[in-house]
Formats: sequence, C-alpha cells, structure tokens
Amino acid sequence: RDLFWIARAGLKAPLPKPWKPCQSEDSEIFYFNFETGESVWDHPCDGHYRQMYQETKAKRDARLAAEGSLSTKKDKKDKKDKKDK
Repeated sequence: RDLFWIARAGLKAPLPKPWKPCQSEDSEIFYFNFETGESVWDHPCDGHYRQMYQETKAKRDARLAAEGSLSTKKDKKDKKDKKDK
C-alpha cells in the first residue's frame, strides 16, 4: 500500500499533447496521437509510472533487506551476548 501514490499519480496524469482519447466502435477507449498517427490502448504515460513503480519498489525492497540483515545480525549478537553472561 505504501506505493499506491504512484498508481494514483498515474491515474490522474494528464494526456501529453498531442494525444487525445478516442472511442472504438465497440466502446473501448484508446489514445491517438494526431501528429504521428500512432494509437495505443494504454495511457501514453503508463510506461513512465510502471517504471517509477518498479524502481521505487526495488529501492524499498533493498532498504528493507538491508535493515532486516542488520537487525538479524544484531539479534544474533544480542543472543550471543546474553548466553555469554
């Protein structure tokens, strides 16, 4: 849940110019770039937010792993110190 802010930002992201939302014959939304003629089903900014999520998650997981390994080493040392007393 701590990374939901990225999803919210992605959902609220405005379409970059010159992209416009369009609707297909079967009522599906797609995005069309009127300068290049490119069309995509996903919001043009989705890739940016997907990458941001992956990078932020990797940093968080690395930090948690480092904290976990530090606390595990400290716990082992504390147990050894108690045993030695």
